[in-house]
Parts: sequence; C-alpha cells; structure tokens
Amino acid sequence: MRTSLETARNYEYQVIVKAEDKGSIPLSATVPVNLVVTDENIYAPEFVAPVSRQITIQEDKAVGTLIENFRATDKDFGLNGEVEFFITAGNEDGMFSMRQSSGDLSVSKALDYETRQDYRLSITAKDKALHPMERTISYLVKLQDVNDNNPVFRKATDTVYIEENSPRGVSVYQALATDADSGTNAAIEYAIVEPVTQNKFQIDSTTGLLTSKGDLDYETEQKYTLTIMAANRDSVHKTTMILYIMVDGVNEYVPRFTKNMYYFSISESADMSTSVGRVSADDKDAGFDGVVNYFLIGDSNAKGFKIDPRTGEILVSGQPDYESSPQITLSVLAKNWGSVKGNDTDTCEVVITVQDANDPPKFSQPMYQAYIREDTTRADVSVIRVEAVDSDFDAADKTFTYTLLSGNVGNMFKIGPTTGIITTTGSIDVDRETVAVYNLTVGAIDTGTPPETGRKYKILVLFLLNCGIELLCPK
Repeated sequence: MRTSLETARNYEYQVIVKAEDKGSIPLSATVPVNLVVTDENIYAPEFVAPVSRQITIQEDKAVGTLIENFRATDKDFGLNGEVEFFITAGNEDGMFSMRQSSGDLSVSKALDYETRQDYRLSITAKDKALHPMERTISYLVKLQDVNDNNPVFRKATDTVYIEENSPRGVSVYQALATDADSGTNAAIEYAIVEPVTQNKFQIDSTTGLLTSKGDLDYETEQKYTLTIMAANRDSVHKTTMILYIMVDGVNEYVPRFTKNMYYFSISESADMSTSVGRVSADDKDAGFDGVVNYFLIGDSNAKGFKIDPRTGEILVSGQPDYESSPQITLSVLAKNWGSVKGNDTDTCEVVITVQDANDPPKFSQPMYQAYIREDTTRADVSVIRVEAVDSDFDAADKTFTYTLLSGNVGNMFKIGPTTGIITTTGSIDVDRETVAVYNLTVGAIDTGTPPETGRKYKILVLFLLNCGIELLCPK
C-alpha cells in the first residue's frame, strides 16, 4: 500500500514492506516505512543577535541562572528550517549548559572570579536537515568580582621583642594580610581591637605597621597581647591575629647594699665553712638584670674568709686567730651580670670580730733529744727540760701543766707538771741492752673550758755507750 502527503514543500510517503519465505505454505511479515522527501537544504541558520557579543555577570550567580537566550532563523522549510543550539568550544570545564531546543544558556557550576575571570564560548546554531548546515558565533562571558573572601593574615599568631624605654615611633611589627578578591574588594584596613584601652602601641590602618608609643617599662610589664584585625572597607569580611609583644629588660639600675657597714663575730676556733653572716644588696631591675653577685675584693681574699657569690653569705675558709687579729675588715663588691661600666657596682665593709677561744699551748720546738748513761740508777736525775707557751688572754686558758702521754716504758721517767723537767724515777735499772731508746710523748694541758692539750712533741732519750763512760775516767 502506498500513500502520499504534501507538507509545505516536502513530501512524506508511507509504504508497507512485506517479507515472505518460499515454504509449501508461505509465511510472511510486513512493516510500515515512512519516507520523507525534503527540499534541498539551501540556507544555514542565522542568529538574531550580532555575530560576536559578550555579557558581564557577577561571579556569585547561582547554578541554573539563565544568562542568555539565543535565537536563530532558517529560511528553509520543515526539518531544514528547524534549529538547535550547542556550545561547541570554550566550555571544557562544563561551567555552562545550553538547552538545545530553546537556546537558553545557563550557569551549570559555581563560578569563581579568583579562579577565572572570563569564558569565550563558541555557540553554534544547527538545522535538522539530512545534511545539516550550521552557524557559529563567539560569545564572551565576563565575570565581575564580588567581595566574597575574608582577608587572611600570613600568621595566625606571632611574637616580637622590644627593649624597654624604647622611644615613641619605633617599629615593632609589620602586620600583613592578603585578600583573594580584586580592586576595592581587596582593600584592607588594619586596627588594634584588643585590648580596647591599650595606649602603648599604635598601628597604621593602611600599611599595617605597628609602632610603639613609649613608656615601656620591663619592671612594670613584661608582655603585651594584642589582637589585630584586618577588614575590607565597608564590608563584613574580616579576620584577626594574635600578636605577643615581649619587653626586653635593660640593665638600668645599680645594685645597692642595704647597709654600708656590716658587723659580725666569729670564734677563733670555728670550723671551716662556718657561716659568719650575710650581706645583701638590692637591684631594682627585674629578671636577670636584677640578679646580684657578690665578691671579696683586694686583700680581703687573703684573710681567711670567702663569700658565696649568689647569696652573699660569708664563710670561714682559714683559721681566725684572736691573738694576732682580733678584728678583721673585709671589702665586698656587689654587681649584676652586665659588664662593669663606670659606677654600676656598689661596695660595703664587713667588720668581723674574732672571739677569743681556748687555744692549746705550743711547745718551743717540735722534738727534743736527750742522753742518759745506762749506769744511772738514782731517782731525780735530770734528763731534759721541755717548754711550752700559751698565748691565750684568759688566765684559765693560759695556765697549763705538763704530763707524759706515752712512751714511758716501766715508768722510767717523770715530768714536773709546772717546770717541764723530765727526771728519772729510779724505779728500774737502766739497761741499754734491754731498751736502747725511749720515745716519750709530752703534753701541755691547760685549765680552760674545755681544756686544750698542746701538740704532742717527741722526746728521744738515748743511752751513752760503755765506751763513753770510760772516756770520763782519767787515764
């Protein structure tokens, strides 16, 4: 079956196609086929708008927002004159979409001026002919910056140092923030927002340079914490950072002793490292600059005392002697850790009174040597006299007696307690072959409280040989 229908200048035919096999009883099937015979596609679509055009839109256009509606005409009839629209170049990122039938160009992804500022699209109008014809135009989409970014500081927190007493206007810190926006949207103003009442520092609102306003005193305040804000002009977009300003101390004060003269006393029998007393100096500086060190100066280092450089405590380092130096004067210097520059130290005098103690008696010589004949049998034969002295001032401390401490084998000898004369006792016979040498130790013990014993000196008693006795006989 065949029918024909004229539509404008095109013709449409519908035919039935039958397929039959060659069996003894043939079987078959049919299918309708529509054939459209069109005119020759003579004309290409023509855009209604100019061939090249552009549009500027804000970067914050929402996805789906219509940007442009393209229209085109085609002088052909039927399918040859029906037009569809396509983006054929410049949309590699898929930022835009085109409705083919209507020519509506819309935003398909979020736009960002800071990433890309414009898109040059190729828009093509194409007819539906069997052999289609098309027309392409260039279409520029330009983005307009919107203030959609906050300023950003290079550091969220930072620390700087400044010396105390710095004059007004000294540069302290350069605040720096950046803004991804452009033009006036990227203009930044700086301000100190915390503490609100601070009056030690100021910041240039345009450059962000922070300077001092003077009156910085380490002893009053060692640390300042500022909150600095960077904000767009006439905008809610802003950010803050924390700046710690550490004030460095300057060694501006001299140590001063609390007294010009100190008076202490110590017994001449004091042990080594016994504390005599303590001197003290104040330094109004804070921190390390205010730490005071103490030193003995000049010949004070040779008088039997030392000083703790940190505490100022004076200690015994030798043996004080009341009899030779009942009063000792020391010179002490106080200084802080800085180098000595002119009058930045202080001195004081320390007068130490040495109290008399019961010193032991002292013998006139460390060893005595005496001889005795071995045929001595009588008592009270004088052997030798020892002598000791006691330089104490107190009568009880300087009164002493002599005694034999050791070495007196068989009680061969005795000593006069006040005279120091050693004599024989006659208690045994002297025999050189039995004991050739007597090594006696003698002590001098005073009557002080407590009693002191003089150093134990050796007395060597030797026997004369028989030949010596013979030498005394006349020939």
